[in-house]
Amino acid sequence: MACSAARALGDVPQINLILENGLVLIYKGADQGFKPGDNLDVVRGGEVVGRLQVLDVFPTFTKAKIIAQEKTIEVFDIVAPAAPGSVMEKTEKPKEEKKEKPKEEKKEKSEKKEKPPKKEEPVKKEEPKEKKQENNFVPVAMPDKFYNLSLGYFYLNQDMGEASVDQPPVIGYGIDYWMRRGHKNAYLVAGYFMASPEIRIGTTGAPVSVKNKFRSFSLSYVMDNSKAEKGSKGSFYYGLGAAYRQFELDSDSLLTSLTSTMETEETGVDFHLILGYRFDKDTEFKGLYSVDEDYYSLSLCFGMR
Repeated sequence: MACSAARALGDVPQINLILENGLVLIYKGADQGFKPGDNLDVVRGGEVVGRLQVLDVFPTFTKAKIIAQEKTIEVFDIVAPAAPGSVMEKTEKPKEEKKEKPKEEKKEKSEKKEKPPKKEEPVKKEEPKEKKQENNFVPVAMPDKFYNLSLGYFYLNQDMGEASVDQPPVIGYGIDYWMRRGHKNAYLVAGYFMASPEIRIGTTGAPVSVKNKFRSFSLSYVMDNSKAEKGSKGSFYYGLGAAYRQFELDSDSLLTSLTSTMETEETGVDFHLILGYRFDKDTEFKGLYSVDEDYYSLSLCFGMR
């Protein structure tokens, strides 16, 4: 019953974020029937506590401003189309303009002598004041489900004993599928990543480069919009997860032909940390670090909407 009630409450439009200058965000958009210029009542406990006016409507969220409030409007207050004859309309009575009484003209009993005009003082020019930059920060409103393609550097610190000379970073590719879950900023991210790292092994002559193949299938829990920079639309996100890793050693069979004791494939489950910065809806930078296997990747991601 608690799950059903939570699901039903999630379908009701409500105030999800209160911004500066009396602006609010509602995580319901055009599918809710909102239109710019509409008036919305703010309801708490069955009582109308304020009124909003819709400014902009997007597919997944709506921006509105507070035009009246009986009580302080708070996050998770329910919003609904303003009904005629509501409490807010009764309180919003136009002020009556006071009628100015005509001034009675007084008759001068005697003519007054005209005073000599005063000397005009030079007007001081006021220097233009610098306009204060308003911090109208609006966090990136991401959809409930979307894909990201990633391209970046991958570094694998594979233990090859004293024979390993160098393991340079290589280009890696991947794809992530984001799914919003529960909390408004919580996502489950299913990912696939692959790269072809090389390991240089020392021999009696010149070092030999051994080509390998690395693949991982991961599932991570990520918190989005956790911290935002002032004056920017970007935001940070972070998370943790696990991945099934498949590492194919000596994919070109260079060393396998020399020794039959060498293992050709390693598999296992790794745990990793994620830290990223979202520039906008379509671009982000992501870093992934494996805690137990000591490999990491730095990628630039591009959204597919």
